[in-house]
Amino acid sequence: MTRYSDNILSGFQAATSAASSQSFVRLGKTHNFTAVGGTTPITQTGTLPPNAQNLLTTLYITNAASATTSDKITVSAGGTNLVVIDQFGSAVGIGSATTTSFARFTYTASACALVPAPASTNNGGEIPYSVTFLPVSADKVGTYQLHISFNRKDTTFD
Repeated sequence: MTRYSDNILSGFQAATSAASSQSFVRLGKTHNFTAVGGTTPITQTGTLPPNAQNLLTTLYITNAASATTSDKITVSAGGTNLVVIDQFGSAVGIGSATTTSFARFTYTASACALVPAPASTNNGGEIPYSVTFLPVSADKVGTYQLHISFNRKDTTFD
């Protein structure tokens, strides 16, 4: 079994780093949400490995809600909002950055570049995170999939 602690790499090593094709493998986690009507937040949690970095999100809207829907998703870790996605729900599609008339992505660049570790080190350095979906209407038809991708920092040169 492959574990996060393996710091998975792909490619070939060479005598110099410039000649090497070795690079980090991009990892990911997926969260699914279905609008249930009302405005009650739905929170799902997960854990990222130590030294997670370069976090990006992709939003898949697989079933559009009504034209007036403007739902919101927040990804946070260590008390910091990493990504806030809002102004979406009324169109089917895929987004990973601000797309006119689709969704607005607001990244906290410094926190996504190196995801903040928790204050407590009792968890082996793993980083707990949460994804909160906030529906804004009584619409019950919107279905969303959020994919979070990241890689791990190379700590061999620190």
